[in-house]
Amino acid sequence: MAILINNNTNMVLQGCCTRKGLLLLDHILDYNSNLCAGVCYLDSNLKAQRGIPFYPNLGQAITDFPFLNTSIIASGAYDVAENCLEALYHGIKLIIITIEFVPLRDMVLIADQAKKLSAVVIGPNSAGIINPDVVLAGSMGGIHSLSVFKKGSVGIMSRSNGMINELALVLKNSSLGVSTAVALGTEKIVLHSFIELYKLFAQDDETSHIVLIGGPGSHDEEAFAQYYASLENKKPVIAFLVGHFIDQLAGGFYFGHRSTIQGENGSSVSQKKKVLEASGIQVVKFIQDIPTFIKR
Repeated sequence: MAILINNNTNMVLQGCCTRKGLLLLDHILDYNSNLCAGVCYLDSNLKAQRGIPFYPNLGQAITDFPFLNTSIIASGAYDVAENCLEALYHGIKLIIITIEFVPLRDMVLIADQAKKLSAVVIGPNSAGIINPDVVLAGSMGGIHSLSVFKKGSVGIMSRSNGMINELALVLKNSSLGVSTAVALGTEKIVLHSFIELYKLFAQDDETSHIVLIGGPGSHDEEAFAQYYASLENKKPVIAFLVGHFIDQLAGGFYFGHRSTIQGENGSSVSQKKKVLEASGIQVVKFIQDIPTFIKR
């Protein structure tokens, strides 16, 4: 039944009074998802929006909605750690950080606490998770989410937010669809890996194929390739890597939010392609080729 989110996902939006928070509120509600409450940390006169009550802290929200199990974080970058720890303290098991530029020290703290409490944290700077026709937790697809995503059997795990929407349209135009799409986040350090997501997809009856969208910077793709090569029973994985042009540039460049492309801190896209292919993963040159390989 897809992964991470389903029709029993009951969400709270922490940082609901920020500009991003109000946008997220609209996107989630427009998808008919179960957003139950918001937490407004700002000095604001907003007490509710579109029928969703706002609270000054998460504790009060959970008193009225004790079944909350998912939090979307839309507060300022320097408040994310405090908000995440608040959610973890109150027993929230799935947290999605939509904010960018969260301090690295804060990310380490969040990761440590989440591991101790067996919680899943996605992000930072994640567009969220979507289980098409069921629930949207985040802003994936924005105002076009209903028309972009079609229900199907292809799982998507991506370090790019925008490319998920692109792939969803490509699949839809080829009479294919998405089981679950997860935006891991675009920062140097993200709190959930390709390996952890694959393990969930591997156990999901709705998912027959998995698409990995990666790119320059970090070593996440290589780590996944090594793990995938060690498996005996595998679900087919197809990879699409963005940023090939970066390999032709001199060292020291940054690509979007990802870590340094050249040098010790990151590996080239061409190298990632070789490692992925050596592990048995099909790497496509164009995103439009993905449906062809799935149908094969």
